Amino acid sequence: MSGTSMATPNVSGSLLLLQQHYNDLNGEYMLASTLRALALHTADEAGFAPGPDYRFGWGLLNTQRAAQLISQDSNESMIITETLDANDAYTYSFKADGTQDISATIAWTDPAAAPLPGGNEDVATPSLMNDLDLRISQDGGATFLPWILNAATPTAGATTGDNVLDNVEKIEINAPEPGEYIVRVSHKGQLLVNDTQVFSLVLEGISSEDFMVSTTNANVLTCPELQTATFDIDVTFDEGFDDTVELTIDAAPEGTVATIVPSSVTQTATAVLTIEGIDVLALGSYPIVITATGTSQTTNTYVSLEITDDIPVGLVELDSPSNNSQNRPIDGLELEWELASNATLGYEYEVALEDTFDTVVITGTTLELVTTLSGLSYDTEYFWRVRGVNECSSGTYDGFRRFVTEAELAANDNQIQSLMVYPNPANALVTIESPVSILERISVYSITGVLLLEKEVSANQATIDISGFTTGTYFVKATSKNASSVIQVLKN
Repeated sequence: MSGTSMATPNVSGSLLLLQQHYNDLNGEYMLASTLRALALHTADEAGFAPGPDYRFGWGLLNTQRAAQLISQDSNESMIITETLDANDAYTYSFKADGTQDISATIAWTDPAAAPLPGGNEDVATPSLMNDLDLRISQDGGATFLPWILNAATPTAGATTGDNVLDNVEKIEINAPEPGEYIVRVSHKGQLLVNDTQVFSLVLEGISSEDFMVSTTNANVLTCPELQTATFDIDVTFDEGFDDTVELTIDAAPEGTVATIVPSSVTQTATAVLTIEGIDVLALGSYPIVITATGTSQTTNTYVSLEITDDIPVGLVELDSPSNNSQNRPIDGLELEWELASNATLGYEYEVALEDTFDTVVITGTTLELVTTLSGLSYDTEYFWRVRGVNECSSGTYDGFRRFVTEAELAANDNQIQSLMVYPNPANALVTIESPVSILERISVYSITGVLLLEKEVSANQATIDISGFTTGTYFVKATSKNASSVIQVLKN
């Protein structure tokens, strides 16, 4: 057998063997993004020109080479998994001796985008939600870009440039000059969907090193009002390495004071670089070099402090109560929403009597994703909205939701006397009966206050059908001319 009938089980089985090999050595399995990056990184060239192409993709799977790279991890190659936060960048500095080619591949599992409508195959518009960028820079020299393809000329060979289409990027540097290189992973824009993005990096062509220095805070975007900025610098010792590594910085931005703690490490650790007095800095970017010096190795790490007066805040998605909810309590009503990017100072919320928010009756700020309302009025229509805030900016309100509070039942003479609801619990038909009052309306609400059914009547007795409801608790409200009552009903 041959062709795709054998290619699929061959590749699937090979990838499972790679997962098993990685687990045998590391005690855990690779992320899907790591396995994808590894498979594409180690594939054999199969096209007519270097790089990927539309006919052969990234080439032919080379399971043996992928397994060898797993075995050599932390020696002359690296397999790295990191999390990139909004506005941040990841950097890793390494040395190349010029005898090996340098290659780096990143992959990430991009958040789901909205599906295209039918009949829109092969649309050229990019669909990435989080567009990460891979770059390799030679210290004081050139910057190398990943492979890209041009859909307008599908038979042409790959070139290099800014890849805005794929959630995998690869850079190859043939016959590199010996010296120091910096791998950088960043993202476009100032926001990330879900506020973070996990990525996997596979790197080859590095000289064997006793320790590595990296950071996910290579670019700190902040406001001068904060007074202080910090960078986490990760120093990772190779297994069996025993030395003292000194950490120093070239110079702090003029007018500020910089400290790094600890200033020396004897094992894998995270040092914190603190820049104080940033309120004296003008808007702009300030590069800083951190140098890690051991007995036989010196490694530089490059970070940037960016001072701005505008850090965009992500839009807030409202959760609960649902729009147009009815019969909500006047005390203890919780408003809930989702996390927004860059909302470092929390969230501002407003509750108003109209959707134009001209009459705001409740406002506040919280660091939580929920707030509790009390003191609302009975049988009143309200509108609410939320936005994120940070030290530089306030976000925009992205829509609003509406709810109506419960009606007041102040005294027994305002309730329907001798009201009966049966059977309760019920499977299908429920009878509501009052021997002394003419019922005018029957309403059924979910436990969250959503109106599910409403029936106009003019009799002492009415029947409703709840067979289509899911199992759970519901509230039946019976209304007469001068009174109303609410009874809890169980659907089984």
